[in-house]
Amino acid sequence: MNFFSNERVIVYLQSARFLAGIPSGRYDLPAGTTLRELLYMAGLALHELKKVVAIVNGQRKASEYLLQDGDHIRLLVVLNGRKSRKLREGGGQT
Repeated sequence: MNFFSNERVIVYLQSARFLAGIPSGRYDLPAGTTLRELLYMAGLALHELKKVVAIVNGQRKASEYLLQDGDHIRLLVVLNGRKSRKLREGGGQT
């Protein structure tokens, strides 16, 4: 990220309700900001990155993705292991 540049990008973040600490909304960021940097600024701890999937303009993107002006980002929580299998099978929570 280049803090000395006057160029800016505006992105829109929508987080899953399970990510209550991550505020949804409009973010005005320096050009060159990565998805990882946005998530960190929004309050997601770096060790939690593997627990979310970022969908940018309808496509899954890696954390190194350079944000573009007007990007719409949805954060989804990754479910794995026995818990997600039981939920898919209608078994409820473990």
